[in-house]
Amino acid sequence: MRFMAAVCDAFFARHNRVTGIDLDVIPQHPSVREYLKMFRNNGSIRTLKTMGRKAMGYDRALRREVERQGLTVDDDPTIVAMDAAAMTFPDGSFDCVFSHSCFEHLSEPGDVIRHVARVLRPGGLAHVDAHLYTSDSGSHDVRIFSGRRESIPAWSHLRPQYRHLVQPNSYLNEIRLSQWRELFSQHWPGVTFRLRPEHDPAIQRALAPLRSDGELKEYEDEELLSVYLVAEWVKPASRSFLPI
Repeated sequence: MRFMAAVCDAFFARHNRVTGIDLDVIPQHPSVREYLKMFRNNGSIRTLKTMGRKAMGYDRALRREVERQGLTVDDDPTIVAMDAAAMTFPDGSFDCVFSHSCFEHLSEPGDVIRHVARVLRPGGLAHVDAHLYTSDSGSHDVRIFSGRRESIPAWSHLRPQYRHLVQPNSYLNEIRLSQWRELFSQHWPGVTFRLRPEHDPAIQRALAPLRSDGELKEYEDEELLSVYLVAEWVKPASRSFLPI
């Protein structure tokens, strides 16, 4: 289970303290000792994925983006080994909780959403981007992300005749758009939602012929042609608020 909880008053100030949590060991420096520890705790696949991510410069790109916004963050953010569904931070510990492309990998997202409400201070902000399983790339097959999808028709993971072609790279909870909205609304009263649409014209064009052939009829256009659900919530300032 992967999750990042952050004191991200980057929304409100220039200097920020960040705390990240993860069940796995996350190396903060390129040392053999740290990667050996990660290998022993997390296994070879997660270790190789992390090394590849760092080698491709994702961390450096994120820092550059932060700097372009005129913001600064800790050089060495605190990384804590912790289960997002059972966080032990005190109530009201954070000004902001931020998560990108993690919630689709959680086995008990409702528990995580409830804990986020608890660890936020009154007036604090929660921002979650959930990659929708019903999007074309929702299977998390790396060939789709890298543009090597010649043998993977659109929405293969949702079409029984093509499902065997898909190779997910991680656990997926397969929660649909309406279910996400219900989960967030249950624990975050007043939560707002935005959808980030599919921008690939080829995928947009692929839906009409499938509809004509009677495929994917159990899915709405909205959930097939949206890649991310963005949930944002400001915790009520009232001290009487209790997470549901």
